[in-house]
Amino acid sequence: MLNNLKKGIEIGLYRDDIDLEFTSRIYFNGMVGIKNIELFPLTDYSMNTLMNHYLEYHIKRNCTEKGVQELEKQLIQK
Repeated sequence: MLNNLKKGIEIGLYRDDIDLEFTSRIYFNGMVGIKNIELFPLTDYSMNTLMNHYLEYHIKRNCTEKGVQELEKQLIQK
């Protein structure tokens, strides 16, 4: 995750003012959390839907406008 964040900052997709350690830890914790079936029963959400929602949440919180545009482009292609 740290490498992804660093590379994203280098190419202008992520904001350069994010706390890398905090963001990578919160991302990891969130990924563990969405796999908790007591919090997110698979009868309510598919794992694919959960992953997409969480990724969108993470990306939109940390991206530059260029990064958000890239996300929107990727979502349209799905």
